[in-house]
Amino acid sequence: NIQSYAQNEKAKELYKKAGDLKYSKDYENAINYYNLALEEYHEYYYAYYNIVICKYNLGKYEEAIQDFKWFVKRDQKNVDAYNYIGISYMGLGKYEEAIPELDKAISVNPLYYLPYYNRGICRYNLKIYETARKDFDKVIELNARYYQAILYKGLIAYIGKDYKTALS
Repeated sequence: NIQSYAQNEKAKELYKKAGDLKYSKDYENAINYYNLALEEYHEYYYAYYNIVICKYNLGKYEEAIQDFKWFVKRDQKNVDAYNYIGISYMGLGKYEEAIPELDKAISVNPLYYLPYYNRGICRYNLKIYETARKDFDKVIELNARYYQAILYKGLIAYIGKDYKTALS
């Protein structure tokens, strides 16, 4: 019907405005516009998802963890949600809790390099250097241009007093 179509069009406009705000890192206002879009069209799945990403970017890690867990209950193949749960735990300094979530992301998509990188960061912070190095090796295998992994491999070599490898 015409009213439903108009609501959906208004929701799209609000969603686009929210996306622009999110892109410019105005996360609080983005959340407000995503909520307005949801008032117009409550089945806007990606509006819910982007609200949670905004919460994560605002450092509201506990809320983000709970909300992303809601998403993975509905879509157990949502690799990004598992990754975000993991990095939200990392934001709280809970590296041990992050690793199983990142493992789930890797099991969903073993070719996605970011969960390996994030798991490597967790292991690095937990001083489990050899397995962290293996994660960084996998990142480089999947994305040779991801220089952060190369940097951490150098740091691990330096910690192990392998200065020649650290320099390279």
